[in-house]
Amino acid sequence: MKLAVFETGADMAQAFGNLCPALECRCTAQPLDTGNVGDYRDAEIVSVGESSRLTFPVLVQLPNAALIIVRSSGNPMDLAFCARAGIAVVELAADSDAMAAHHVDAVLSAVRQLRGARG
Repeated sequence: MKLAVFETGADMAQAFGNLCPALECRCTAQPLDTGNVGDYRDAEIVSVGESSRLTFPVLVQLPNAALIIVRSSGNPMDLAFCARAGIAVVELAADSDAMAAHHVDAVLSAVRQLRGARG
């Protein structure tokens, strides 16, 4: 599975890898936006912080996304598109990369089920 983590340090790739060995993890300090989303088109799990904008022009470019983890509140997000596209959205109460890593580990089986249901 491919995970893209935005607004975090490169050291988180190792943390995610240790918790979830099945993940191919790419981390960047940049927020997810229309300028860089094309570089992460193959992501199946996307984890974002407070500066990312999950609007239609961004989300439509993530055709493989099955799960979006939002590590803050108040992000602009097109929830209607996520529902139509079958993308599960989880909002964490705190902006914590470590919490996000543990959460990814906990939901991997659910994501596998989502992928199976989507064909």
